[in-house]
Amino acid sequence: MKYATVVGIGFLAFVTGAALAPVVASEDRLDKSHFWADVQGAYTATSTGKVAFGPVGRPGEPGASFTITLGAKDAEGAIVFTRLDGVIPGRGRYPVGNTVAMDRVGGFRALYLAGRAMRPEGVFHADAGTIEITSATDGRVSGHFELTATGFLAGSPEDESRQVTVRGSFDSQLVP
Repeated sequence: MKYATVVGIGFLAFVTGAALAPVVASEDRLDKSHFWADVQGAYTATSTGKVAFGPVGRPGEPGASFTITLGAKDAEGAIVFTRLDGVIPGRGRYPVGNTVAMDRVGGFRALYLAGRAMRPEGVFHADAGTIEITSATDGRVSGHFELTATGFLAGSPEDESRQVTVRGSFDSQLVP
């Protein structure tokens, strides 16, 4: 049951992040975005690619969130950061985890999807970590992060105790 839930959440986060990319880039502005991430542990990889960000839903309404998606369309692996409320975060350091208490203090939930969209190799949800936003405006978000995550590899989905550490940075700027 937990496997199905994690896969469902992973797919939803991936689709949401992939759906954001064309919306953000379609504002007739040049998208100058990139990220880099290093993954160590049960799965190892180095990922680079594009960044997409923005609100999902209307800020302040139930179910609204703000999402920063790294690599949903073009990378070897994707990382999806989600913050409840739909409001772009200000500069600062935020906790990353998977608890309601963390949500209440304005932290982020994070999901690491290993492999490519057409050939997924694992799903890991963040247990702990931080994301530091160094720039946040309507047209730009940048920062760096480090998190530990637990999940499973596609070759053995019954073992949901695999752990990875993911470190990286990102910068996404929409230029007129």
